[in-house]
Amino acid sequence: MKSQQSFAKNYRGFTIVELLIVIVVIAILATLTIVAYNGIQQRAHTATVQSDLENATKKLEMDNTLAGAYPASVDLANEGHGLAKSTGTSYQYTFDSVANTYCLTATNAGISYYVSSTNNIPTKGACVGQIDGGAPAIAWTQVVAGYSFSAGLRSDNTIYSWGVNPTGQFGNNST
Repeated sequence: MKSQQSFAKNYRGFTIVELLIVIVVIAILATLTIVAYNGIQQRAHTATVQSDLENATKKLEMDNTLAGAYPASVDLANEGHGLAKSTGTSYQYTFDSVANTYCLTATNAGISYYVSSTNNIPTKGACVGQIDGGAPAIAWTQVVAGYSFSAGLRSDNTIYSWGVNPTGQFGNNST
């Protein structure tokens, strides 16, 4: 019995302050782990998109060499076999038959890169007129309706109008 009492006197256990310090250290380590994991995921998605675009560029250039023109669509690329892509990657493709040029945007997990017939290096963002999966969404801020026409202002300060234009409502010097 005496040894148990002396052990109890010599061993005081954790204080509340020490316990709180341990909890805070564990929370900091957990946060660092989550942040590092998210960074690794983002780099992996970026590498996936860039790799898909590099492979697609080779196929599109091969089509241009063999057929004398770039394909009209992603499905017709690679001699009609389509362009391969990783799971989760989506393509947007624009082809100009007059100039024989293309622009291809690849998006995976909100990360977008593009290549074009004039720039075969994957570049962050999207081709002009295509949706950048990593960019904030553009929304309508105001929409008005008139007799047989409507107009709207988007959050990127672009104005659009549509409908019937008998008296120049569109504002582009046409009727």
